[in-house]
Amino acid sequence: MVKPSFVAGQRWISDTEANLGLGIVLEIADRRVMLSFPAAAEQRTYAIDNAPVSRVTYHVDDWVCSLDGLRFKVTEVVEDQGCLLYRGYDENEQRVNLPELELDSFVQFSTPQARMFAGQIDSLQRFNLRV
Repeated sequence: MVKPSFVAGQRWISDTEANLGLGIVLEIADRRVMLSFPAAAEQRTYAIDNAPVSRVTYHVDDWVCSLDGLRFKVTEVVEDQGCLLYRGYDENEQRVNLPELELDSFVQFSTPQARMFAGQIDSLQRFNLRV
């Protein structure tokens, strides 16, 4: 199993508590990672090698929302030191640059298709166990 690479400011979602919304990596120390979930006003600490979380990454042509409610279509995703910068255009064709830290936290992936496109999938070992 591949150990996830956590960086402060990244956005993750809990696999077991999707209702918490998007989490933000606050701190990585002593084989533990602390995430803040602003939408639920909660914090969780997980063991790095056993954290039930999935990295949230949006892709070109996805629509995303910022903390201040700005909605835009992603045209480019740039990675910088482990964090993502989303570039695109809003509904008024204005250019938008949004660091992932500023994504709206009130997002949930409830349908199987939305979870799959967000990269929130189980390992092959877990799939085989369910089969």
